[in-house]
Amino acid sequence: MQNENHWYIIVNPAAGNGEAKRLWPGIKSILTEAFPYASIVYSQYRDHALELVAEAVEAGFRKIMAVGGDGTNHEVANGILMQNTVPSTEITYVLFPVGTGNDWIKTHGIPKDTNQWLKMVHAGKTFQQDVGLLEYHQSGVSNLRYFVNVSGLA
Repeated sequence: MQNENHWYIIVNPAAGNGEAKRLWPGIKSILTEAFPYASIVYSQYRDHALELVAEAVEAGFRKIMAVGGDGTNHEVANGILMQNTVPSTEITYVLFPVGTGNDWIKTHGIPKDTNQWLKMVHAGKTFQQDVGLLEYHQSGVSNLRYFVNVSGLA
């Protein structure tokens, strides 16, 4: 497949209370230089990243990058785990942190410094992530969501 070695980048402009949108021109320059064959798309509404992941995997992408924070990470992880095209273990995923909390990257020691982050990605160091599955009911409808860091209901 032609896309399997290229990155599919999902950008959440709303991440970090809009910080991602403000910083995006600089981030885009860095990422397009480091990953010249990447495809870039933008999430536009809640849960849009789930759809974007499914489309990417269906198109043959096996490397997915998200630009955002913990909320973006949650959506992309759910997209990877919910798609039915390939086993999730065949997908490499990395988060470029632009959020307010960034708890997930702190937990895994993922650098927030751009140069250190790029070195990590280019080194190809990966790990498998444990996930949880939460079943909840909303308006009488049963729903399932995966979580990779913490889970809570409001």
